[in-house]
Amino acid sequence: MTDIVLLARKLYERIEWQNVPDTVTQEDMTILISDAIRHLYVMTGRALVFSEDDFVKDGELFVSFKHDLPLDEREYV
Repeated sequence: MTDIVLLARKLYERIEWQNVPDTVTQEDMTILISDAIRHLYVMTGRALVFSEDDFVKDGELFVSFKHDLPLDEREYV
């Protein structure tokens, strides 16, 4: 299982110092991470095995992805 919240926290720590016109939260990062996972599956030729049901959500917050992404794919995301 891939922890989307952990990936979002790491991403947020890398960019929080940047000035942007709108406030970006760690919750926003979970949406970006989920989009990146979809993109990863498309770019690696696995679009047919991807399912939205593989995401675990808590309300609107993406919490995890049911598959364990290897290190290189986590870095891509």
